[in-house]
Amino acid sequence: DIGIVAYGERHKLLKGIERLYKQAKDPWSNIPERGSVFIELDANDREYRLVEDE
Repeated sequence: DIGIVAYGERHKLLKGIERLYKQAKDPWSNIPERGSVFIELDANDREYRLVEDE
């Protein structure tokens, strides 16, 4: 019984995410203020060089 309930909740979450994604004109426009944001760095960027040197 727990498995069925958990599966139903998972299904609701996935459908909700899919619906929000389809409604968004640009899915990347709503990047949260908290969390990780990935930015492509130029090979000459100081931060890129520091990581490459390690």
